[in-house]
Amino acid sequence: MKSILFEVKKDQITVLPNPNLESKFPYLWYHKINILPAFSVGHFIGYLGSLAGVSTNEDRIEGNNIVMASDAGEDGVQTIHIVLNYYGIRDYALLFPWITDLKLRTRVGAFYEEAEKSFEQGVWLSFALMCGAVFEGMLYAKLKATDELNLNGMIIQAVSEGLIDDHQANIMHMVRRMRNLVHGSQYNKRYISRKDAMDISSLLIDLVKHFSY
Repeated sequence: MKSILFEVKKDQITVLPNPNLESKFPYLWYHKINILPAFSVGHFIGYLGSLAGVSTNEDRIEGNNIVMASDAGEDGVQTIHIVLNYYGIRDYALLFPWITDLKLRTRVGAFYEEAEKSFEQGVWLSFALMCGAVFEGMLYAKLKATDELNLNGMIIQAVSEGLIDDHQANIMHMVRRMRNLVHGSQYNKRYISRKDAMDISSLLIDLVKHFSY
């Protein structure tokens, strides 16, 4: 089973009265996670600060919301961290709900699935190549880019618009350069390492979560 951490901020939490009058918890907290439907969920745990929340038999998933029963009302709302334990991805396209073009969303999802399979097998260059495709598709959609703008240009524009920071851009540029390693003339260039792959993987997961808000 895999795990992923979500930081659910105040504006992503809705508090409603608990319709179950027999419950000892008068409120239900709805924690909105837009990419939640993508995951085959085993269970989840909510954390307020360093303390785990109290799990109840009323906690559940509804669409893109994790619902938790609570004795705290709207005045008690604060950022909560939710650890989602899941078996796998149900539909990779659902990781990109904000991409409005369905064909592009499906294609980027297919790239992500292939990247994940390559990562699990330790095939680092193949992983980097597919991550480059995911990054390009994500930036293409976010920037509403034209076909004339290549990945290098999209990375530069994304930094200027505040979509990504310099550190994230540097990793993307590394991926962009590594795509050239498939050419015979590039045999004397540095090959991708396990550390590179780990950095790329972390960025990919962070951007999938961040862009979905």
